[in-house]
Amino acid sequence: MSRKGVGELLRSRMVEVEMLRRADVIKAAAATISPVGTAAWDPHPGLYKASWHSTSTRRGGRRKDRAVAT
Repeated sequence: MSRKGVGELLRSRMVEVEMLRRADVIKAAAATISPVGTAAWDPHPGLYKASWHSTSTRRGGRRKDRAVAT
């Protein structure tokens, strides 16, 4: 197993897609438990719940050497 090969794997589209899939699962769980105020007392009902999003990149991590999703 070469260091270069492992680096290519960590930056691959396959790993990026899997990290994004996992981030979407976590995003769904977070949105499910997010509080939603009622319009009677909250000027922005549902804004917090709607603010969840996920993104991905192949140049993430501390050293910018792996695919990540946030």
